[in-house]
Amino acid sequence: MVNKIALAFLLVAGLFGGSPAIFAAADQPPCHADLLEDPTAKLGLKNITNLGGENWRSFDDSSHSFGFSASAFWLRLNCGPSAAERPIVTLRYPNLTDVEAFQQAPSGEGVVRLAFGSFTDYRTHPIFYRLPSFYLTTFDITRPVFVRIASLGSLQFPIQYSSASSFQNILSSEYLCLGLYYGLLVAIAIYNFFLFVSSRERVFVLYSVYVMTFCLFQMSMNGLAQQYLWPAPSWWSLNSVSVEIPVFLLCMVAFAKSYLGKARIPRVFLLSMNALQIVLLCILVSSFYLPYKVVNQINADMCFITVSLLMVTGAFGVMAKSPAAKYYTLAWSLFLVGLGLFSLRNLGAIPSNFFTTYAIQFGSATEVMLLSIGLGARLRVLRDEKVKAESDLAESRMRFATSEAVARMTQMLAHDVRKPFSILKIGFGMLSRAHDPAGVKKALERLIPEVDRAVNSVDGLIADVMEIGSTTTQLIQEPSQS
Repeated sequence: MVNKIALAFLLVAGLFGGSPAIFAAADQPPCHADLLEDPTAKLGLKNITNLGGENWRSFDDSSHSFGFSASAFWLRLNCGPSAAERPIVTLRYPNLTDVEAFQQAPSGEGVVRLAFGSFTDYRTHPIFYRLPSFYLTTFDITRPVFVRIASLGSLQFPIQYSSASSFQNILSSEYLCLGLYYGLLVAIAIYNFFLFVSSRERVFVLYSVYVMTFCLFQMSMNGLAQQYLWPAPSWWSLNSVSVEIPVFLLCMVAFAKSYLGKARIPRVFLLSMNALQIVLLCILVSSFYLPYKVVNQINADMCFITVSLLMVTGAFGVMAKSPAAKYYTLAWSLFLVGLGLFSLRNLGAIPSNFFTTYAIQFGSATEVMLLSIGLGARLRVLRDEKVKAESDLAESRMRFATSEAVARMTQMLAHDVRKPFSILKIGFGMLSRAHDPAGVKKALERLIPEVDRAVNSVDGLIADVMEIGSTTTQLIQEPSQS
């Protein structure tokens, strides 16, 4: 119960202000830390231990976020002894590339060096965990524990000091939250993939790919990918984040173009998106050659630029009264807020706490849900458009068939109407050649039945045409009345 209260304290502290530099669980004695900055990043343990107290400052009252600093930072920990279990010290930031701890050996003689940064094999870490962690084995205040921290990325390292049982409880709660978050992303990606299979609409598969690439990027940022997917040091494990950021941004822009529809995007924004994709592609290629730190700083700027452009483009979609653009704009706005808080924390401009540390998770979880709602609205629009198109096609086919039937009837009518006149012409010729009443009578007896049959045929054909016209009009009117 105490451990759960301690975890809740972490959450509340993160939401309402900066978290303390050292978080000690309620069942642990206080742990004090001093901080020293090494701008040269070349000082060793012997140099550090020989420095006077004036070079150190209390870490408890200072910020634990230092942005993209090239300095190395040393922590001097003096922690009280644990009553029952060996305590665990955790640096609560996963992407610290170089972390070393120096403490007295359990035998009391010599110093034990532990290396467990993100550029080392996670399977060799003192504790197999996504965050740098190690057991504390010495409690002699005259023999403090020294921790050296350097990184090619953002530097921040709030300290968690807890017993093994407290650590396990915090770990369980943490992985439960992360599991729910990643489960949400994967479920939305799979759901949209099945929507693509059923509808064959390209926007759904683009969204599915975007969510999965973003999910992989977040796993790398949280240390989960390095812990479980590629724990051994390799080029990819060291540079995965640098490659994943431009990849998911490219997928993000491609999805946005398909989501809004090129016809509804102002030409200047469509050209800007195309240019942005070219720039992101260049950054992706350069991530294989440029230094890790340079690429990360470029990627941080590109995240801001990309999301800002997409949000402004969505605003124009709202003005164009696109049904799905409202969800789209709100989603990117919330994601931009989360991304902004996370980036400002990485730069050291705002305190590092639970909310700013997981700001991207908060913003992205809301974003993917809102975009899914927007895709649902877009799907309804697509279905309505499909139904209307099918109805228009059926009506066009009916009109075409009717026109064909009328044309054939008209041809037949023209032929049959011409027949009585031909008979009359022949009859008049016979009458003109008759020289006596008997000849005239004989000609009329032959002429009248032929004319009568021709007139009756024309009357029947006209009745058929009128019936076809009446039936066709009724068929065309019935769908619109329903």
